[in-house]
Amino acid sequence: MAKILTKNKIDTISLIEKLLNEDLQVDGGKIEENVVKKLLIKRDLFIKLSKRYRTPFYIFDREQFIENIHHLHEGLKKYIPDIHMFYAMKLNNHRFFINEALKSGMGLDVASPKELLTAIKFGCNNILYFCPGKSLEDLHLALKYRDRITVNIDSFSELKKLGELTNNNKEEVKVGIRIFTSKQGLWSKYGIPLEGLSEFWIMTKQKYPHIRLQGIHFHTSRNKDATLYVDTIAQIGKYLKKNFSDEMLEKVKYVDFGGGYEQQDSEGIFPYELPQGKIIKTVSDYFNLNIKFIDRYYVRVALDIDDYARNIGKAIDKYFRPIIKAKYYTEPGRYLCTNAMHILLTIADVKSEKVAIANGGVSMVGWQRFQHEYFPLINLTNPSMTEKEINIFGKLCTTWDLWGYYCYMKNIMEGDLILVPNQGALTYSIAQDWIFSIPQVYKLE
Repeated sequence: MAKILTKNKIDTISLIEKLLNEDLQVDGGKIEENVVKKLLIKRDLFIKLSKRYRTPFYIFDREQFIENIHHLHEGLKKYIPDIHMFYAMKLNNHRFFINEALKSGMGLDVASPKELLTAIKFGCNNILYFCPGKSLEDLHLALKYRDRITVNIDSFSELKKLGELTNNNKEEVKVGIRIFTSKQGLWSKYGIPLEGLSEFWIMTKQKYPHIRLQGIHFHTSRNKDATLYVDTIAQIGKYLKKNFSDEMLEKVKYVDFGGGYEQQDSEGIFPYELPQGKIIKTVSDYFNLNIKFIDRYYVRVALDIDDYARNIGKAIDKYFRPIIKAKYYTEPGRYLCTNAMHILLTIADVKSEKVAIANGGVSMVGWQRFQHEYFPLINLTNPSMTEKEINIFGKLCTTWDLWGYYCYMKNIMEGDLILVPNQGALTYSIAQDWIFSIPQVYKLE
């Protein structure tokens, strides 16, 4: 009989017991107060839209998006006066978001030639361009718009490609280099190891005189607190102090610490998605025990933006300002978009008290996220501040087309309007034109 073995001799049983006894890294949260109650204040506006346009559709909340930009910028500026924000287009590439970001004075962070051309089309003159594995064609395109772009390079190979192009064409381009550190896990897919930064800097100067290397870039996502920002800034600062000459330090004109801020109380996570819950669910499924969790979900942990900014600012003051005179870039997306877009559905069929079918499918968000992530569903026709158990499915011909297991409602009937809140980030951008067409986006007015 075969058994699963590990290369390391570890007492897995003891470690599992230890894990199951650890405190959960989750927050109590206030979904009812901070999401449901606030959105019900706008109930009449949502219903008005439903009378004007046929559901399903996306709703763009312009006022909320502008408020998010202002709140983030003011929070960061308080502790990092020389901050510059670039909207991460990949989080939501609808024109409403791009237009408002540009109106606010933000630049754009693009991740492909397609996004680059979109940014050019919208008249953006301050573009950060980063993606791994850029081809020669990608770099040719970047050079075409070199007066508007800073290219964040991903590797030594990419440096060689871009360097030879600029040498041949005698074209100058502004460039940064993405790095990763030992603490960044899967994010080591991107950039070069911090230990290679000095070599990269020297090679650029010696071989590629038309490349204006002036920035350092790092990024991690979904950061519940400021720990990774602070640790990475400390590691980079110590490395620069030890390995960079005064002349090299003078050339560092910006440090880009990406985005990754979470919104408070915007969504939750189911118990079976936590490490402890995964173990319990595995045992339950394997032995067919049908174990039920006491808590329906937990709210994701996140700091207020003031706390993110204060900690990042302190790290910059300690590790960067004594040695470099730089500007600081950030590329927010999720924080700005999440609660600035919602989805409105109509109940097409009520099968029972526990099962209903909505007239739109989760192809609108691109994947079966609601099996893994909790978002409050709100019955706008029969609203309540009490959440009831009900499986609300979409109308796709697949079993994983699920919008949620619970809904804030008194009851549910055919024709009821269901609001799916906080669907602005990595939803519309990856929506699938599968079985049904991707619906329209309308402004909340």
